[in-house]
Amino acid sequence: MKNRLSGVFIPLVLALPFLLSSCVSTEAAPSGPVTAAPESETVPAEEPVPVNTHKFTETEVTVDFHGDLSEFGVDQSAAETISRYFTLYYQSLGSGKAEDLSVLYSFGTDFERLLVKTAIDYQIEIRNNMDIDLSFGSCKVGLTLIDCKAGERTAQITLYENNAINYAFAGDITSYTCGVEHDFVLERSESGWLIVSHSEISSVFSLITESFSALCEERRLTKSTLTANQLADVFSGLGEMLVASAEKGFSSLKKLKTEYNSNKDAYAPAKQADNPYDAEAAVAYSYEWAGKYEMLRNPSFNVYDDYGGNCNNYTSQCLYAGGIPMDYRGDIYNQWKYYGPVVSGYNRPYGRAMSWTGVEEFYNYCTTNEGFGLVAEITENVYCARPGDIVQYISGERGVHSVIVSKVVYDGNGDVAELLVNSNTTDKVDSPMTVYGYTSFRLIRIIGWNN
Repeated sequence: MKNRLSGVFIPLVLALPFLLSSCVSTEAAPSGPVTAAPESETVPAEEPVPVNTHKFTETEVTVDFHGDLSEFGVDQSAAETISRYFTLYYQSLGSGKAEDLSVLYSFGTDFERLLVKTAIDYQIEIRNNMDIDLSFGSCKVGLTLIDCKAGERTAQITLYENNAINYAFAGDITSYTCGVEHDFVLERSESGWLIVSHSEISSVFSLITESFSALCEERRLTKSTLTANQLADVFSGLGEMLVASAEKGFSSLKKLKTEYNSNKDAYAPAKQADNPYDAEAAVAYSYEWAGKYEMLRNPSFNVYDDYGGNCNNYTSQCLYAGGIPMDYRGDIYNQWKYYGPVVSGYNRPYGRAMSWTGVEEFYNYCTTNEGFGLVAEITENVYCARPGDIVQYISGERGVHSVIVSKVVYDGNGDVAELLVNSNTTDKVDSPMTVYGYTSFRLIRIIGWNN
């Protein structure tokens, strides 16, 4: 499988809250649902946001498979097996009740079956510990066939997934994800096609697989020699460890949310700028260039999906659309510009700065820039964000992913319930900030720019 996030994973430290796929530049009580106004406006809902009561206990999943496997000599029943996988997977996440996907797997695939079971159980468990209701009653999944290599009794199938979900806490707002790459290896049996292996480029699956490898290394275990019972024990311990770590992180997030909602005035921006930031224009741009059903990229800029991720390239474009000027003053580490793909520290409109595409590099620019250009404030309490601000996800001590706030969801008391974000690499539109799985964040509040 072509890895669009090649080279971006940070070495695993099991004590950390999460290890997730990144977009780091390789260079450096039951009640009614809440509502949020379109685009950059935010309004309080008429009724409080639902607490985590699991409004939906059944989830209807619709899967559309786009592509003809028969062109590769594989009968279309293979698509039915894959579609069934996604149906059971999202039924599990939507209802909070884990479905049995093992019936889809071939004999002797204990690792694969335990991997997906652990991924589902982990996500259900952490969502149950959140203070917003992330259950959903319906989910639409689109699968686009990219490639198929067929053998006598096997088929290796690569496809892209997009999905649309209406989470209970968000009311009528639909969250979209697209561009998730999957690789399936299927084997023909008497009962039909069964899964031999499956991999996907996603934060949760990367977390599980790399944590498994690190745990085996720590215990001097070899995956290929483990019995089914030993594999089950390893995955059970791994799941418990990850859930405990996640619960700790989400507990800290709840505290930050409470602190902000109880004293909002204390979080007013301290900085001022000579010129305002057009957050509405920035958010409008973010909707234009994040895909709902297929990945979208502005052809005026180079694309970095295969070089550590396109996330900060995308958020930089959003700020530029919001009126923040490019800055080629200062040394190479204190510039923010894109005039072409070549990295350049020249003090002229040429090339690009590392801060344009790098998550940590952009953070450093925001914290050190003086005089001309962007004026920003950094805070760990993301809940004082407004549409147009940038949220960075943290793994260890380093930023690994940048997103732009698209909407703020308020409850009936005018308190912040959740942030919705737009992003690139895997394109997301109006996605709940906390669905990624990260529990450590920093907020870059965009104030404006100085002459």
